[in-house]
Amino acid sequence: MKPTRYIPILAAAAAAAAALLTASCVKDTLYNTPHPDYGKIAVTADWSARGEGLDIPATWTIAMGDYTGTETSATHAPDHLFTPGSYTLVAWNPAEGITVSGTTATVAPASGNQTTGAFIDNTPGWFFTHTEQVAIEKDKDYPLTAAMKQQVRELTLVVEPTGDAADRITEIVAHLTGVAGTLDFATDTYGAASNVVLPFTKITEGDDAGKWKATVRLLGVTGTEQLLTGEIRYADGNPTPTTLESDLTEALAAFNTGKNASLTLGGTLVETPEEAEFSGFEISGWEPGQGESGAAEDLGYNYDTTTKTYTVYNADGLLAWNEAARKDLSINCTLTADIDLTGKKWTPIGDGSMSKYGYQGTFDGQGHRITGLTITTNSTGGQNATLFDGIGSDGTVKNLQLVNVSYTVQQNGVAGGIANSNYGTITACSVKGDITANSGAVGGIASINNGSIIGCWYNGQLEGHNSTGGTPMGGIACFNDGSVAACYWGGNAGQGVNSNMGGTVEATKVNDGDSWQTAVDGMNAALTGNDYQWKLGANSLPVLQKNQ
Repeated sequence: MKPTRYIPILAAAAAAAAALLTASCVKDTLYNTPHPDYGKIAVTADWSARGEGLDIPATWTIAMGDYTGTETSATHAPDHLFTPGSYTLVAWNPAEGITVSGTTATVAPASGNQTTGAFIDNTPGWFFTHTEQVAIEKDKDYPLTAAMKQQVRELTLVVEPTGDAADRITEIVAHLTGVAGTLDFATDTYGAASNVVLPFTKITEGDDAGKWKATVRLLGVTGTEQLLTGEIRYADGNPTPTTLESDLTEALAAFNTGKNASLTLGGTLVETPEEAEFSGFEISGWEPGQGESGAAEDLGYNYDTTTKTYTVYNADGLLAWNEAARKDLSINCTLTADIDLTGKKWTPIGDGSMSKYGYQGTFDGQGHRITGLTITTNSTGGQNATLFDGIGSDGTVKNLQLVNVSYTVQQNGVAGGIANSNYGTITACSVKGDITANSGAVGGIASINNGSIIGCWYNGQLEGHNSTGGTPMGGIACFNDGSVAACYWGGNAGQGVNSNMGGTVEATKVNDGDSWQTAVDGMNAALTGNDYQWKLGANSLPVLQKNQ
């Protein structure tokens, strides 16, 4: 009888053990993290865009939701757990003379007594910021990168006195107006105009002996004008002190872009006689780069304020235009040389969600090449890999060759060779390289085309994915509701346009081993009247040449 009494007990124990094991297995498959109801972040600061010679700040701070933390190493991984929702991640470093409230940085008032106006500190510490939107889901870890942007720029003014009274100058007491005292770094909005003292000192050694120099650090410039205002004083009071005014508005028009490069301006102090008597000096010919060394600072571009055009001849110049165009989408760009962006960080221009948020200017590559453009995104909130996130209905991109591009969207987002969404015109452009979006659509020229793509080609490997297991990709565009005319593609894509939603499509594949000459002839027939057309290059792919 004993055996019969133990059998049900053993069976019950076995059943309980099986139930426990089953429950344990179910729990492991339900949750990916130890915080199933919350999200958790780890933020790594990227300081690579800081100016030459600047040290990485010793500490930096992040704020997101109700959490604020300070870090001294490269990565900040707080124990704090975040309720699912949308957050703004803000990162900055403590800088002397600057306070931060929310996303607004304020420069401290200047020490000492000033005569008139609001004066602020003229040498605040080096200040860097980052903001981005983060969508938190439960049971997820988020590795984030804070690309720290330099927000304080150094300005040096060098002036050379001329004339009989030049050697008698003992002091230049001056200040600069139209300086920003605050900056909302989330929106790049500069506050009301303030003043800074310009601490002019005389250079006594070297080739520039006899010139006067002043160096300040500014959060930016603001308002309608920037004036140098001051007084020149002379030995023994002879002549009597004279006033000095000079308009730097045009010379500082692009000061708020490319802050990681210091700016040096040089001018000449010229005597201003009045009724045959000496009355003082005025400064003429402000030019960039006429520094103490006498060597011109290479900004990589020239800017025409009348036409709002950056004429760009190197990578630094193109990045300066990029920053300016993201603030004013109508600023034009003309390339005068091939540009190598290898190792450079690129932020796509415009917003492809609507035409009005896209780029509205003209980008003319003039047949030049941009090589080595690499973009890798890793954002659950959606971050696209492309040259222009959006080209608006008034925007034009033309005569441009992108070579050896590498776009990778690791999480959410789409990828397009020239643009994410095109509402404008893309003419005589090419893209060569590999484009991947792990959770979105890809297009060799554009992901979505609502405008016109004319005489363009793509060659490379495309890879797109969607939630249903599909592979949305097109050799020219993934989705089209506009016009694709005389375009060609090579590589693995099976279709020139993955989904045509009411537009017109004239796109032809060039299979492996086939000549691109037919493509050259077809594109050139559509580019009649364009300044540039295609010819076969040394690698048997089309290259642009200027019409003779």
